[in-house]
Amino acid sequence: MSQKKTISLSNILLGWLAIASIMWACVAQSRESDGWIILFKDPKGDGSCQIGDLVKQFESYVQKNKLSVVRRFTMTTLYCGVSVTADTDDNSLRKKILRLPYVSDVTAMSKLKLDAPLVVRQDDFVKSAQSAPPPSGSFSYNIHKDTGVERLHKELGLSGKGIKIGIIDSGVDHTNPELGNCWKTKNCPFQYGADLVGSQSSGTQNPTPMDTCNGHGTHVAGIIAGQGPYVNGVAPNATLGMYRVIGCNGQVVSDDVVIMGMELAYRDGMDIINLSLGDLGWRSSPISEAASNLVSKGVIVVTSSGNYGATGLFTAIAPSIGSNVIGVGSTFASQIVLPTFNIKAPSGTQRMIYMDNQMFPYNIMTDKPLVLSKDASGGNSGCSMPAQPEQVKGKVLVAVRSSQCAIVDRALIAQKAGAIGLLMIHDQDSIQVPVINSSTQIPVAMVRSSDGQKILSALGSSPDSVTVSPGQFVSIPNTSGSAGTMDPTSAWGPTPELFSAPSLAAPGAAIFSTFLTSRGVYATRSGTSMAAPYISGVIALILEARKKTIKDTNTLKNLVIQSSVPLQSPQSNSTKLSVLKQGSGFINAYSAVTTPIVTKISTMNLNYTTSTKEFGKTLTIYNIGSSPAVVTVNHLPSESVTSFNSEGTFVNTPIADSTSSAKVKFSGLSKSNTITIPAGKSYDLTVKFTPPSKFAFKSKFWFYSGYITLTTKAITGKDSVTQTVSYFGLLGNYMDYPFFYDSKDYAPALYYNNRDPVVEDSKYDINPSTSFLVTYQNIRPTKLLKIQIINKKTYSFYGWVLGGYYQNVGVHVVKDSPSYSSVKNSTVYKDNKALKPKQIEPGKYKVKISALKVFGNPDKLEDFNTWSSPVFYINKVDSSVPTIDNDDDDGVDSSEDESK
Repeated sequence: MSQKKTISLSNILLGWLAIASIMWACVAQSRESDGWIILFKDPKGDGSCQIGDLVKQFESYVQKNKLSVVRRFTMTTLYCGVSVTADTDDNSLRKKILRLPYVSDVTAMSKLKLDAPLVVRQDDFVKSAQSAPPPSGSFSYNIHKDTGVERLHKELGLSGKGIKIGIIDSGVDHTNPELGNCWKTKNCPFQYGADLVGSQSSGTQNPTPMDTCNGHGTHVAGIIAGQGPYVNGVAPNATLGMYRVIGCNGQVVSDDVVIMGMELAYRDGMDIINLSLGDLGWRSSPISEAASNLVSKGVIVVTSSGNYGATGLFTAIAPSIGSNVIGVGSTFASQIVLPTFNIKAPSGTQRMIYMDNQMFPYNIMTDKPLVLSKDASGGNSGCSMPAQPEQVKGKVLVAVRSSQCAIVDRALIAQKAGAIGLLMIHDQDSIQVPVINSSTQIPVAMVRSSDGQKILSALGSSPDSVTVSPGQFVSIPNTSGSAGTMDPTSAWGPTPELFSAPSLAAPGAAIFSTFLTSRGVYATRSGTSMAAPYISGVIALILEARKKTIKDTNTLKNLVIQSSVPLQSPQSNSTKLSVLKQGSGFINAYSAVTTPIVTKISTMNLNYTTSTKEFGKTLTIYNIGSSPAVVTVNHLPSESVTSFNSEGTFVNTPIADSTSSAKVKFSGLSKSNTITIPAGKSYDLTVKFTPPSKFAFKSKFWFYSGYITLTTKAITGKDSVTQTVSYFGLLGNYMDYPFFYDSKDYAPALYYNNRDPVVEDSKYDINPSTSFLVTYQNIRPTKLLKIQIINKKTYSFYGWVLGGYYQNVGVHVVKDSPSYSSVKNSTVYKDNKALKPKQIEPGKYKVKISALKVFGNPDKLEDFNTWSSPVFYINKVDSSVPTIDNDDDDGVDSSEDESK
């Protein structure tokens, strides 16, 4: 695997600060590694991976040669080999291992980081909370109405009983009362699991996969199988396994740990495995291959599609893009849950909603006294130390919001004064999430101005007798306008290989679920991490209802994907949103359980074409019911999208054209567009597509898409149910799709000493502190990326840049944060595995980046997109630069003739 890195522009230019706010399930671009995955040759060659003797041989070799290598995991199910901790900068060590006759490859482990913000999109809360009536009545939060899950619970009595769901995540706080407060006891939802990382990701495994610091896995588990009364899971009676692969050490995980968790879940007999994590990549990425291997072994794999949607097309992450893996996009929930507290005073009790940052639990504070902030001048903004700090100690300080200082400043002042919490009153009848930092160690909350006036009135009448206590949660409608729409951060397809992604969409933004008991028991979170477990729960209900009649994972996968309702395009009431954003649409669980029909494929991938001529495809429809099915066939057009504006310039947010869609015709149907399929039989429907020929403006690359709907009677006989088969294609030559994003100022570029741009004919002397940095950003994935030094005198390949050979590269277009590789101590490499170093000599050079075109041939120079730096001169190499022993051992040499 590559060791590609990204660097903030602050590290290479003028110290600018780039801030990116990314929701859960999104991975950082860091690729640092502390070990390798060593793949062994299968001794029998039959896939059985009986490598016990090879592992012993390897251990003996390590001990005999006193190598600094420690085995981490032995993988025999999804991969055949071991993972080890090692110094990945020690190329000689790697070379020794590669020489072993039973080793087929040694690849650096990939690290990914889950970035978890404290809050979801604030606008949705603010707009909804502003108009919310005073909280009253019992708690009622039920997004299951929107998805058809409620009907499955009430009408068919489905609950996921007897179905095993494995969760690969950060562990679970199994002491949470809504998750059973149990571990492997009778009737406990958690009967399987393991801790693969330990509390500090130290490798010391704990007896249970207890989530002590993160909360991500606990939130995911509640979505699947929350027991109520507040969190009612999709499949509350499912049997769960939790495999903890993310610890407390920076929320970073190596892919070998994830793969090992997947292997353990498989061995425990999980029917469904949920992965709310991932990395940008390809179907051939290790994590994608592992997930695909699970599917081939009969396990349904559900994953988050990722939250890189703001970056644009091609942002669905691995493993969601693995073969037959279900990748889930995220929609905004129709309801929002807010906490309340009770303000008790001699005059009575007032219940009011509030917002906090959820870093520290406000809702576990019981009967804590309130005190109004008063500084020396009598002000109550909280921006100055209280005039009498002793009256604040041990109490919750109340302050009125103003423009005098930031909330975090007020929090630190309250903390210094001895307050146990800060309660902010908004100066308008609005509300916001209080923003604090890591220095703040007390909970901070905010209430609306109208509610704040009630608090101020109570304190005015009884300054020493007003307390705050936790109240019941309240569910309010999401009135922000986002309810039921796709989250903009939810990833866009397609996959690099032009397969459809995501598969479908489910509620994922502003989702209320279980959380760490030490941090408030409950939390609202957003991201495709929340959408994936919802679908895992739905599949458990489908399995419970159909497990005796449907055995193969492909049919079950297609049932859940096709049982979706396409969402409207925001541009037109007559056109649907692009397939590349929503997949087949928003989940309809009731349809998945009650439909008698399913198709052979979940989506129709039409590849790319430069022609607008009609072409045909076959769609095979199966009747899996017990009686004939009369199926009505229709076509729903969707918008076309492109990432290039009318001037041909790349834009992150795809531009949609709701007036351009494909024309679709069906052959062999009756006048009413119906067909009758006998029970247990199939029908081959011929579908003829004509790509759109006119668009809002000319672009070389338009992605068109749409939906074929198949409507019939449900097996219950009560309703009509509709299966949706999505399709998409690219009008344009995919081989010509650009790779490089030209920022005009910082990428692609070459920098001297990480700071000064290299310009044409620059001259440099090399000393021990000298380095060169090459930066780039890419708007499409590539199977192979090469960064090489070219000798301009001979027009031939001279050497590889360290980390200059990448495979399975995803897109990366983040403002002010390009990817980079570097040359230090004048060291380049003869081979693309960086095993054969050599010193660059005085001469005339340039740096060349080559990115293989999708479906291109790596042996053909014309199949690469290339960028070349300005030509520069190395005048001399300082004698103090360490001399490199040029190794003549075999490596993977490269020669690239650039002669004219």
